[in-house]
Amino acid sequence: MFLGTRTRFLYKGISGYHRFMNTTDTFQLLKHHPEIEQRVKIINFFDNYGLAPTKDAFGVSKASVYLWKRKLKQSEGKLQALRNLSRRPHTTRRMYVEPKLLDFIEQTRKQYPRLSKDKLKPLLDEFCAAHALLPISTSKIGKIILRNHFFYLKPRRRKGQKKTKPRVFGYEVSKIGDLIQMDAITKFQNGIKRYLVTSIDVTGKFSFAFAYTNLSSAKGADYLGKLIQVTPFAIKAIQTDNGSEFAKLADKEMQDQGIVHFYTYPRSPKMNAYIERFNRTLQEEFLDYHEDLLFSNINAFNNQLMDYLLFYNTKRIHQSLDNQTPINYLIQKSNMYGTGTSA
Repeated sequence: MFLGTRTRFLYKGISGYHRFMNTTDTFQLLKHHPEIEQRVKIINFFDNYGLAPTKDAFGVSKASVYLWKRKLKQSEGKLQALRNLSRRPHTTRRMYVEPKLLDFIEQTRKQYPRLSKDKLKPLLDEFCAAHALLPISTSKIGKIILRNHFFYLKPRRRKGQKKTKPRVFGYEVSKIGDLIQMDAITKFQNGIKRYLVTSIDVTGKFSFAFAYTNLSSAKGADYLGKLIQVTPFAIKAIQTDNGSEFAKLADKEMQDQGIVHFYTYPRSPKMNAYIERFNRTLQEEFLDYHEDLLFSNINAFNNQLMDYLLFYNTKRIHQSLDNQTPINYLIQKSNMYGTGTSA
C-alpha cells in the first residue's frame, strides 16, 4: 500500500510521459499482432487516396475497410479492435480412450515410469488381444501419456553435477528493457542489518530501489512486483548474482512474468557493472545522508527514497544518455516509433 501511494503519481507533470506510456503499449500490441499495423496502414491509405487505389494496392474490399473503421469507432480508437479473433471452433473433436486401456497405461507407467510410448505399444497390443479390444497407435499412446500427465519420476541430476544457469553472453542488448541488472546491498549499524534491493536498465538507465528489514526469495519476488509496477516499459530479461534472494520464489516470479533470468559467474561483479555503478551513486548521493533513517524508520526511509528516485529518473541528467534524464530518453526513443490512425 505504501509503494502504491508513493508511485501512483511518480511521473505526474513530466512532459510527454503519458504519450510515452501509450506508445509503449502500442509497441507490445503491434509486436504480438502484426496484422493490426497492416490494417492501420490500409485505413490511412484509404482515407488519403480512396477506394480504387486501395483495392489495387492491397487487394482488400470496401466492406473490409469499413468494417475495420467501424470497429475502431466503436472502441473509441483502440487498436486492439483490429486484431484477428480466434477462429477455433467452440466444439472440437475429443479423443476417446477405452477406460480399460487408460487404466492399463496408467498402471504400467506407474510401475515402469521411464517406459516410452514405443516400448509400451507391444505390451498394450498384447493386453488388447487378451481383452478383445481394438489396439491404438503409438502416437495416440503418447498423446494419452501427455494429456493425462502419467509422469511419476522427476529427472535427477547426477551426483556432483551442478545445475546449469543461463548467462548473458550471446544475448543482444540494444533496446530499453532488453536487460535490467539487479543487486542487493547490505548495511550494518549497531548489530542491526538492513537491505536494499536495487536495479537499473542497462540501456535507458531507468533505476529503482527499495529497502527491507530482511532478505529472502520472498522479498526478491516482492521487489520484482514493485519493479514491474513502476517501470514504464516491458522487461525482457534480468541479470542477478547467485544470491538466495534471487532464487526460488523470485526466480519463479520472473518465469511467471515471462522474464528471462540470467546469472553472473560467482565472484564476478564486473558482469553487473551498471548496477554496481548505480549502487555507488545511490550511496554517495542518498544513503550517506539518510542511513540513520534506514535503521530508525524504514517506512520513512523508503518514502524519502521514492523522492530521490523521482529526482534520479526525471531531473538528474546522465552523460551516458547525452546529458538527458532517463525519462526524457525513454520518451525520445518512444517517439521514434509513434503510430497514429484516423477512423
